[in-house]
Amino acid sequence: MRSIEKLERVWTRLVTALLLLAALLPLNAEPAAALNPRPICQVCRRFTDTSPGRAQAAVKIDRHTKTLDGCSLFCLLEQLEDYENEPIWIQVLDYPSFGTDEQLVLRAKHAVYLYDAESGDVEKTQLPFIYAFASEDDAEGYQDELGGELLEWEQVLEQVLELTDEWEPDPPEFIHRPLRHPRHKH
Repeated sequence: MRSIEKLERVWTRLVTALLLLAALLPLNAEPAAALNPRPICQVCRRFTDTSPGRAQAAVKIDRHTKTLDGCSLFCLLEQLEDYENEPIWIQVLDYPSFGTDEQLVLRAKHAVYLYDAESGDVEKTQLPFIYAFASEDDAEGYQDELGGELLEWEQVLEQVLELTDEWEPDPPEFIHRPLRHPRHKH
C-alpha cells in the first residue's frame, strides 16, 4: 500500500511540475510575427531584398505553387534548372525604383535589360550585373552611368542560360554533422 501512495505522490509532483513549466513557457515565447526571415537567394546566399537585380519566379509543383527568389536573373535561372516545369511567371525589379518606398516589379518578358553592366555591388547581386528597366528610354538613360549592353528578354535569357550551363557552384564551406558534434571549417 505504501508503494502505491509513494507512486501517487511522485506522479502528483511530476504533473504539478509539468503544469508549472507549461504555464511559464508562453512568457518566454516570441510572437510568430517576430520570426519573419529576410528572403535569401538559394544559390549564392545573398539577401534578395537588398539586390538591385532581384528576380522572382513561380513554379507549379503538383498542386502547389512555389515562389523562387534570386538576387539576380543568373541565380534565379540556376534555381529553375532544378524543376521540370516551366515557370508560371518571372518578375524582375525595375532598377530605377530600387531603394525607393515603391519598388516597381516588371514582367521579365516585357522589360528591357542592361546586361553585363560595368558597375554594381558584388555584395548585393551575382555577376554578371543585369538590371531591368520598364522602357528602352529608361535603360538608355542609365547606360552611360552603368555601362553594359542593351538587350531584350530573349537575348538575356540566351546569355544567362549559356552561363548557367557552364557554371558549377563552389562546394559548401562547412562539413555538416549532427548538432552534437562541433562543426569545423575546411
